[in-house]
Amino acid sequence: MKTIFKKVFFFAVAGAVFAGPLFAAPKAKAAPAEKAVKDDEVIPPEVSEQDKKAATTEVIDNYYVRSPSYATEPIDSTKPDYAKKLSETGIGVFKNIDWITFGLEQRTRYEFHNNDFRQTNFASKGAGAGSATSQPYGNGTGNAGAVAPPDAGFTLFKTRAFLKLEFDWFRLVGEIQDSRRTETYYADTDGRDFNTVEPIQAYAEFHFKNLFGYDRPLTIRGGRFSLERLDRRLVGLNEWRNTTNTFQGGRITIGQKSNDWFLDLIGAQPIQRYLYDLDQPVGKHWFYGGVLSIQKWSHITTLQPFYLGLQQDGLANDPVTVPVGQDNSVTSPSIIRSRSYRNIHTVGLRTYGKIGKSGFDYDASYLKQFGTHALATVAGSAAETQLDAFAAWGEIGYTLNVSWKPRLAGFYAYISGDNPDTSTSNGGTNEGFDRLFGFGRPWSSNDFFRAENLNNPKIILEFEPFKDLKIDTAYSWYWTAQPHAGISGLNIGSGQAAQTVNNSLAPTSATNALASVASDKIGEEYNIRIRYPFPHLKVDVGYAYFKAGDWLTYVKRGGDSHFAYIQLSARLWE
Repeated sequence: MKTIFKKVFFFAVAGAVFAGPLFAAPKAKAAPAEKAVKDDEVIPPEVSEQDKKAATTEVIDNYYVRSPSYATEPIDSTKPDYAKKLSETGIGVFKNIDWITFGLEQRTRYEFHNNDFRQTNFASKGAGAGSATSQPYGNGTGNAGAVAPPDAGFTLFKTRAFLKLEFDWFRLVGEIQDSRRTETYYADTDGRDFNTVEPIQAYAEFHFKNLFGYDRPLTIRGGRFSLERLDRRLVGLNEWRNTTNTFQGGRITIGQKSNDWFLDLIGAQPIQRYLYDLDQPVGKHWFYGGVLSIQKWSHITTLQPFYLGLQQDGLANDPVTVPVGQDNSVTSPSIIRSRSYRNIHTVGLRTYGKIGKSGFDYDASYLKQFGTHALATVAGSAAETQLDAFAAWGEIGYTLNVSWKPRLAGFYAYISGDNPDTSTSNGGTNEGFDRLFGFGRPWSSNDFFRAENLNNPKIILEFEPFKDLKIDTAYSWYWTAQPHAGISGLNIGSGQAAQTVNNSLAPTSATNALASVASDKIGEEYNIRIRYPFPHLKVDVGYAYFKAGDWLTYVKRGGDSHFAYIQLSARLWE
């Protein structure tokens, strides 16, 4: 099926590329007395400056202000930065082809992990210490205080191609991605690293440029797409990860980010990754909502009120395995296992901006979640609980006005975790915040944490000692908001499921350890990253050190962790 889809997609794109000029409106021939328009001749715009000034102020102003806060700028998936209009490539033969956007990128990253806390505990080190796990990061179970697993070093490959065809008000968009990883001691069946040739975007777009006023368009998209909104902590592509979050459904945008306001609406199903088959929407699982960006006063603040809803039913284990010709004894761990019913509503407000010319900036969010969090997949096997969770985070930074642009910032976040004292009986309350489809990179360079059950202060320093050479470094402290709830990023339960406190239980497993742990200090992390763009090649080098605190030592294991990587992104266009 996946092979057939690839062929259909290839021929559809090829047909559109070659047929486009045939269906384009013919150009009128110039009258004999007219002179041909020179390449450097300035053609008058459709709308005169007088007409613009007679309209609203957004006609002449760009209201968009980018937040300076660390790693929060959403990626524009409708035109990724590795793609360009052919007319913008500087290649003479393409200078008049502005209706095709194309790009090609190959990313290779080598990672080395020492005492990766996501991995399973072992009784002793060495290849014979334990069997390979179904995922390279393990399942988090094992005896407390056990030895760390063997060091892991592997290489990740991600190849992408993007194509956009624009026919006046109608557009077609496609993006294909191939994600793979070299073999390690651990079994090679992780949906975070593997997803062989897959269309991560394939949608039609209707774009009406001036439907809501001059240069305030209506854009309607339908099909498969990826997106990032807000500060990426709730809706993200997971650009760092080797595979990508995708959805199938509809997306409507009124206005654009240069306007004084714009509204982004979504109603779609999350796409479930299958390692070797065509990815499919998750049945009866819907993600919907909207983000309103108010930028009228963006020189002071940008306001983003939002609502995001998530509704899903309970499903049994998906029996799909890898196809014939592969190892049929290995089921895909990316398949969603049995899950509870959930009906989650998230409302919130984000505000960010710069404080005049003082050099100070800020970015703050408050989020509230409510609804029904867990209804048993089998009637009578568990109690229904009402969700009552919240999260808040903010960053204040100061940029010194010198050539190397140093920015020092302080960040703090608090995300509620489930309290076992309130959710043990029918009609109880669950305080565990759900991160929805956000990603973990802003929380930890080790990718240990997500927006759940966290108490996290951080100090950040960013600077650019030479043009385009960017360096950032940070020191973070991590505590649990609720010590008896888990941390899914560390593969220790989840922040949405707390263990009933029972101090008589010995910590023979992660579950029992959560029920009897007395500390809430997870650990501390230091990280540094260096980035530089060479022609056609972006280089990213990083290192992170993590020291386990008493909570992590008791629940899983202690010690220090080291993570280093080098990433090369080769692009067709500069």
